Amino acid sequence: MSKKVLLGLGIAAVAAVTIGSFGATVLTAKPADTAKRASNGCTLDRRPVSTTVMLVDFTDAPTAANISQLERIFRDLRQSIPKDGKAIVALLDVAAESNLSMALQVCNPGAKNGDFAPRPGPSVQDQRWLQNYYRPFDEALKAAKTSPTSSDRSPIMEAITSLTQRADFDGVIANRKLIVVSDGLQLTPKVYSQFKGGDLWKSFEKSRLPAMTQADLTNVEVTFVYLLRPEYAQRQTEAHRAFLRRWFESRGARSLVFRGIREEGS
Repeated sequence: MSKKVLLGLGIAAVAAVTIGSFGATVLTAKPADTAKRASNGCTLDRRPVSTTVMLVDFTDAPTAANISQLERIFRDLRQSIPKDGKAIVALLDVAAESNLSMALQVCNPGAKNGDFAPRPGPSVQDQRWLQNYYRPFDEALKAAKTSPTSSDRSPIMEAITSLTQRADFDGVIANRKLIVVSDGLQLTPKVYSQFKGGDLWKSFEKSRLPAMTQADLTNVEVTFVYLLRPEYAQRQTEAHRAFLRRWFESRGARSLVFRGIREEGS
């Protein structure tokens, strides 16, 4: 038998071993991303696979520690959104009709080597990911650091309710998450205030606020980044956090985790 024939048989044998050991998929090129996308990276023909909304409440001016917390949260959020998942950052803004101003609305189109690339390359896919997804987070962080302040209003629950009415946060999206960065102290003038003391939940039920805050948080995972403010230490108590937990649960939230504090019993 000639050397050429033997060489051909050897190559075929190696190919057979390769296919048998690792599966034929190793020989198949990764399909190109052909989805039609808007300028923010979101697909035009289907819903996002997940939506994560972050509400930043700096109606009381943030401290240096608050800013550091926010920077870490932004970094974690940017790296956690899966391909074709959506990230939304809203700022609590009492001057806006919905109590919100939008800082970020992007979808992750995916980098060449995964959802997130710490060192993106020159490929078209990576550059699109940088332009449509990665860099907008930096601009949103700048906006969040200078969120509008307010001395007489903090409509946190109304803002959350407005967010749940968005089409891209609808219950048909299976994976929904809400991150709230706030001191949690609700103040709606002439309606309800958590600065008066007393039984927070009873006062809430007697007010008009329950009807104003019918947020749909069914099956939503909620993370509450609890901004401690020394001047309100007598308000930010276990009773206050129990109120927040009860409100989120009453609106259907699957879970609620507080960050930034150590809860009793933990």
